[in-house]
Amino acid sequence: MNALRTLVFASLLGLAAPALAEDVMVTLTHGKVAPPEVIVSMGDTVTFRNESNMPGGHSIVADDGSFESPGLGVDETWSHTFHKLGVYPYHIGEHPNAKGKVIVE
Repeated sequence: MNALRTLVFASLLGLAAPALAEDVMVTLTHGKVAPPEVIVSMGDTVTFRNESNMPGGHSIVADDGSFESPGLGVDETWSHTFHKLGVYPYHIGEHPNAKGKVIVE
């Protein structure tokens, strides 16, 4: 409710309203990331959800080492908030050929 009041107040004053952070979902299955590429804004959060029942789960590993999730069991999630502009390629730790990319604009 406070965010809505801020937006209404800012628009009444003719000010630029602050952008609200988004949460984007990426699904992990056995050897696949969907969608393989997401575009977000600075401050947005990407949540990774494992839908595979592979023993030991799946982890998400940034190619540049900037983030890494723990092993996620089936239906578990892990989130990462992106605070800097850039392109962040990553892969499923247990399936190095299962790749994805987060683009922060």
